[in-house]
Amino acid sequence: KMGKFDWKATIKLNILGLKLIGLWPESDEGYKMEYYTLFAVTFNIIVFSSHVLFQTMTVFMTNSNINALVEGLYLSLEEILALLKFYTLVKNMKMLKQLFIVLNDDEFQPKNFKQVILVQQGQKTWKIIYNTFVSAAILAISTYALFPIVNGSYKEYKLPFRIWYPFNIKRSPVYQIIYIHQIMGIYAAGSVTLNVDMLLSALLMYTGAQCDLLCDDLKNLSHVTTGEYEKKLIDAVKHYKKILREKCNKFVNFILLVQFFTSTASAALAMFQLALCGTSDAEFYSAILAFFGIIEQTFNYCWFGNEVEIKSSQIPHSVYESNWIEESLEAKKCLMILVTRSMRPIKISSFNLFYLSVDTFMKILKSAWSYFTVLRQLNATE
Repeated sequence: KMGKFDWKATIKLNILGLKLIGLWPESDEGYKMEYYTLFAVTFNIIVFSSHVLFQTMTVFMTNSNINALVEGLYLSLEEILALLKFYTLVKNMKMLKQLFIVLNDDEFQPKNFKQVILVQQGQKTWKIIYNTFVSAAILAISTYALFPIVNGSYKEYKLPFRIWYPFNIKRSPVYQIIYIHQIMGIYAAGSVTLNVDMLLSALLMYTGAQCDLLCDDLKNLSHVTTGEYEKKLIDAVKHYKKILREKCNKFVNFILLVQFFTSTASAALAMFQLALCGTSDAEFYSAILAFFGIIEQTFNYCWFGNEVEIKSSQIPHSVYESNWIEESLEAKKCLMILVTRSMRPIKISSFNLFYLSVDTFMKILKSAWSYFTVLRQLNATE
């Protein structure tokens, strides 16, 4: 007999990453008055929020250096986005915890080892992507952290990031403290962005997995006795309704809206800096890392959202693969209801303004290129 399938097993490293930055309380009710909540608040204020504040102030305090202005602007946009993701997750933590509880309901459990393999295929893809992005994030943060040490600029009190501070940093131990604060700040921003994005991608992956399970159930209705057909079909209809009700669309609405607009602007600014810098400049490699990080965030959402749409579009086709021809009129009515409702595939959207799909990703790239072209023209006329 099969035991309960553990949906969290694959994303345990993701959950650990969230715990380390104060974004995964133990209670299913969300945050409570306890030490972990105190840690989350303290970490957010002292490390994360203060880093974002100083990074944002840099944009307003930069005067003539256009490279510094552009770099500060797209880094500020990305870090503000990370901060918004942090607060959005905290605000919706109880709802998120409930989604994982619902996944343990019998309707959402694989019913045999074949279905377990179906689920694990999607989980394997998610895990590969997560490990790849973790490696890339570690490389990027390490590059930023070690660059002043490698090129010897730390002797001139250079920091990993050109950030404005309302006090003199060119003295010990202030310089060392700010150096560590910057590394912790970029770690916090990167960790929040990576782990929140991949957690939401996991929810999309689970939605697609439920569509796979439902398709398999529908295809195998022909393997049950005639008396059971109608009951199994009603269960399938209920399963489909629960997929629609429990999908994570309302949870990701705001994050997706801000993510796509921010990514478009940030990608354009990163390309603009690449055009301004020579290949020997530190800003050139900084802009490359930033650009690919921005594109990765957007593509990640669009890819998994596109998978949900493709998998859900297979549901009406799976109905016709069941042994429905000789069934009762009531069973055929249920079939018609399910086919009619599932003719429109499940689409994850942001306030119904745009949908997560590969086409949307391509539109974002085209928009970023258009903004980049405008920036080049404005810079050329000055």
